[in-house]
Amino acid sequence: MGFEVERSIDGLTFNKIGFVKGAGTSTTKQSYKFTDNSALNGTNYYRLRQIDLNGEFVFTSAIEVNFASVTDFTLHQNYPNPFNPSTSIKFALPAPAKVNITVFDMMGSEVVNLVSKDFASGSHQVEFNAANLASGSYIYTITATSVDGKMFKESRKMQLLK
Repeated sequence: MGFEVERSIDGLTFNKIGFVKGAGTSTTKQSYKFTDNSALNGTNYYRLRQIDLNGEFVFTSAIEVNFASVTDFTLHQNYPNPFNPSTSIKFALPAPAKVNITVFDMMGSEVVNLVSKDFASGSHQVEFNAANLASGSYIYTITATSVDGKMFKESRKMQLLK
């Protein structure tokens, strides 16, 4: 039937954080994916509860994942790059901040303001769909102002190939 994804911070008490639907009874190799968007800084433990179609279930062994806390502002290179038509832009904030991410063409004209909102500290990702833009090089710029007044600004180049 599927897989319940469970997380624990002490390795003893697990809570369900998601469900991934299974492919049923199959003799072909299957791939499954789950992203924990609410992971906590430090050590997290994960396990799966595989639930069969008849209701029987089995727990996997727990795995340990360490998430380091963010200590610096960071803007990562978009991925994929070059892209067509969508790409992801990842950034990290050491403290809560007001974030603006803007895309410019090579002449310096603003093409789109992707984000203009408050974010919590930690790692974040924004999707950019450029289906309505022409092939070419673009610049994306992040401006983040933390609650304590620190400002971070950085730009990177990306390539849209259609």
